[in-house]
Amino acid sequence: MKHFSVGRLPLGLLFISILLVPVGFCQSAETGLLSAHLASADPVAPSPSVRDLKPTSRESLQFSYSGSYLADGKFLPPSKRARWYNQEPSGPEDPGARPVEVPPSINLHPKEVAVENLLPKHHATKPARGQSFWTVFRDDVVTFAYGHERLLVSPQRLTTDSKGRVIISDPAGAAVHVLAEEQSFRILTGANRRVQTPSGVAVDAADNIYIADSDRGLVAVYDSTGKFLRYVGQIGNESLFYLPTGIAVDRQSGRLYVVDIGRQVMFIMDSNGRELKRIGRSTVNATYVEFDYPTEVVIGPRELAILDAGGTRVWITDLNGTPLSHFSFAGPQTAAKTDRPGLAIDAAGNIYVSHGEDGSVRTYDREGRLLNTLGHIGDGFGEFRVPTGVWIDGDNRMYVSDQYNRRVQIFQRNTAAPAAEEMAVGQ
Repeated sequence: MKHFSVGRLPLGLLFISILLVPVGFCQSAETGLLSAHLASADPVAPSPSVRDLKPTSRESLQFSYSGSYLADGKFLPPSKRARWYNQEPSGPEDPGARPVEVPPSINLHPKEVAVENLLPKHHATKPARGQSFWTVFRDDVVTFAYGHERLLVSPQRLTTDSKGRVIISDPAGAAVHVLAEEQSFRILTGANRRVQTPSGVAVDAADNIYIADSDRGLVAVYDSTGKFLRYVGQIGNESLFYLPTGIAVDRQSGRLYVVDIGRQVMFIMDSNGRELKRIGRSTVNATYVEFDYPTEVVIGPRELAILDAGGTRVWITDLNGTPLSHFSFAGPQTAAKTDRPGLAIDAAGNIYVSHGEDGSVRTYDREGRLLNTLGHIGDGFGEFRVPTGVWIDGDNRMYVSDQYNRRVQIFQRNTAAPAAEEMAVGQ
């Protein structure tokens, strides 16, 4: 049963009563802003903690749970209330953004503004119209009963910008979400829109948003407010990329790195979108590397990490794409080349790979030694149902897209050992 729910039958009766006798309730005010909670969080305070599993180096990797963005876009801090506030997990059989019994005409007050993002030859067919007093009250009551519209349908890749906003690709939800303390918005994707199927996301030093469109074979660029700026990879009516998935932006040089799983190469572009180099099997201006369906690329301290081989191999190159090393590791199960594990790297060069098969995020050193395992299958703190995207920000916060739990979990790297009474998860 979902939060605020009193069962489907009583809710159905409530909904009928709303249509017959208009009444209204006021929605409670939003509380718990992300930055305030993260800034004030004490990493050694009693809260769910993730300790290292089978450490193989002197460095201890320890994380404390810092909260989650839930399916409705609300940030939930680590508190006693969070121990019982849990939305019903979803799955591939339940892709909807709202309960099936709520008609589309009901406004469930989503916590983000929609940016239409239509192609130039298309336009909105329904002009905006005002709502009557009773319609607003009706929508308030249904929202109170069912909760806000679910924004996160199937969160995938993610990153953060300089304002602390979380940018999340959500192809099943036909959107790229930009979640913030105030004025969250989503860039709508899908048919007749500038982005059809969003994949990797990245931001540059100006907080411009880059979205890899794996169907159209392009990278779309938007400013920090969601206004479309340009395409990268468009050559006349053709695309430079075949199937772009992972992207990364060097916020110092402005270089864009795009891995193309179809061509099995990585493109290096300048800040204007001009191709500088190809890394992979291509014979055009390329450094030869035997990539095996590369899917992700991230920027570390003066180097790149590229994930391929179904999420079981990591290449390390310099920022020009020159190979430095690589290592392979066994996943929880044999992964197919179509799997899309997530990849991240921290300032110390530790490498993080998500594994959907066992609901974990594993940390490796540059030689491929396992340092830490975070999480297992479940819907509690530090538990995941198909973790996908992973991101480490400049303050050593880890963001994980928890796909079938429809949320993004956030963890803070500890600078001191956790208190003895903390609850350990993911061991």
